[in-house]
Amino acid sequence: RIPYVMDLRDSWTEYHSAPSRPGPLAGLERRLEARMIRGAAAIVAVDPCIVEHALARIPPADRPPLHVIQNGYDEEDFRGVEAAELPRFSIVHTGLLRRPPRPLWVALSRTLRERPELSGHLHFWQIGVVDSCAMSDLEAPPPGVTVHHVPPVPQREAISYMLGADLLLVEEYQSLMPSKTLQYLRASRPILA
Repeated sequence: RIPYVMDLRDSWTEYHSAPSRPGPLAGLERRLEARMIRGAAAIVAVDPCIVEHALARIPPADRPPLHVIQNGYDEEDFRGVEAAELPRFSIVHTGLLRRPPRPLWVALSRTLRERPELSGHLHFWQIGVVDSCAMSDLEAPPPGVTVHHVPPVPQREAISYMLGADLLLVEEYQSLMPSKTLQYLRASRPILA
């Protein structure tokens, strides 16, 4: 008799990097999603759009209440963390790099054409996992840009990189503001979104 509360930080079947499933399996997964939601005493999500598509498939009388708790960051994660000593000019992205950095490479190439004295002094730091679709571009930066790919690190170490950055790179997906963006804002460094 313990109430079941479904907590969704990301969409289930509509997640941007959800695997593409064959028709029957995709249908089964959507039905399972609806069944899990219908059986919940309540739904908690960081944004209504995460679950709206699934709620639309459930009759209104069978929908559990939806409670939205926006993404945030934990101030304790920042307490006592020193900025990483990174070379000037360091652009930092923490977490999963989902998209190829092609637009950034184009902008940096243009910058280097206009300011050739910056060649060899621009650094891009990827802290964390890189999606397979982004890896080849990450490994092919413009001449004069150095890429540093650091495997996933503990949260406080990632924050150290954020604090040491000259510029933080964030990717946006639809209307959601990732919690990382809020950490970036807390780090008080310039942000390129």
